Amino acid sequence: MVTRKRRRRSGEHPLVIDYRSPEDDGWYPVRLRLSGQTLTLRYVGFSSEYNEWFSGTSFRASGELEAFQRRFRRTTVQLQDGQCRQVAEGMTVSALHRNSEGDVTFYDAVVKKVCTAEHKVVDGEEECCCTFVLLWQHGRAAGSTTCANVGDICLLEHGNEQIHPLLDAFLHISQEKLDHGMQSLHSDPECDFSDRSQPIKVPNDAADKTASPCGADVQFSVKITEDVDGGSGKMYERETLTKCYYFIIENLERDLTATSIMDFIHYQTSVQCSAVVSPVVATENYARGVVILEGEECFKKVAGFLEDPNHIIMSVSGRPWVIMEHRSGTPNMIYGSLGLNVEERNILQKSEELPQNLKLVHKGTQEYIIGLKQKDLFMEFQHHLEGLHKRLEKILCSLSCGRG
Repeated sequence: MVTRKRRRRSGEHPLVIDYRSPEDDGWYPVRLRLSGQTLTLRYVGFSSEYNEWFSGTSFRASGELEAFQRRFRRTTVQLQDGQCRQVAEGMTVSALHRNSEGDVTFYDAVVKKVCTAEHKVVDGEEECCCTFVLLWQHGRAAGSTTCANVGDICLLEHGNEQIHPLLDAFLHISQEKLDHGMQSLHSDPECDFSDRSQPIKVPNDAADKTASPCGADVQFSVKITEDVDGGSGKMYERETLTKCYYFIIENLERDLTATSIMDFIHYQTSVQCSAVVSPVVATENYARGVVILEGEECFKKVAGFLEDPNHIIMSVSGRPWVIMEHRSGTPNMIYGSLGLNVEERNILQKSEELPQNLKLVHKGTQEYIIGLKQKDLFMEFQHHLEGLHKRLEKILCSLSCGRG
């Protein structure tokens, strides 16, 4: 994509919203148009050659639709000279980045440091002289820090209000298409599977295979029934088997709840999961948790978040999460091993609020460096503990053999 120049702004038309381009991860103001089930994006200040179109039938799974939705947000508001005190270290802003070619693009950045300075009065108006050290989150400068002034920074608008009525209508249309596809997936097949009483697994390369969301495997069962006249008929059943994945997370706060884990992951990824926190041994100063996900697509999205090297998940007191390993299996196996009822797992509901006892610490900050050292020390401790367990097992085995 050709980097588009963008003007300074103190606000946009209420029907203009921001869109994050998948080509360069930059944020651009766009206007929307909905015709039938086709959504058109028109970039503000640019010719129609930059327009983009999306169809309500182009999404194959709910995860894709959710990812598309996250690329939109309310238009940001440019920071004014008298508002510089609203910017605090650790907050995320939208900021203007200039590359070597002179093009400018808005990216998200974390405020690493605020360097305050006395303001000037020029022609009767206040002029901010403060500078802000920004840690860039996207684009070619991601992971690096640069300085910016008040005119380069826009504040993000938060809240759960409607972003844009046309976007909401398009998302509704797309979700209906997905729901209709799911209903078709679960409807009785009209094909003949011959007289086989064993389940028939649809091969991965089947020409008529229908993609199911979150990596579900589709299995057909054929039952043979006989009528009064001795004739036989077939009754088809279709079952969707969704593969489960789970992460084992160490070094949690002792009082951290499963609800906080689920709410935090859902807030950051829009993926609903289940979680369990195991009982804490009196001699340990940390807890262990398990995050459970249904489907490969949901797993990949959460894995990308949990294992992203550009940030660390921490408790507010500074204890970093340590992702030990992830495994996969059937729902009955995973939930059963954790003592959970598969049929009751949906009781664990998601929340729209960010838990106050967890936070993201971004790469490049001093807190990130400290958290990384803590994770390394924890892993060193775990390796030492693993060696002690092996030594104990060997001694116990030797004693057992000796008694034999």
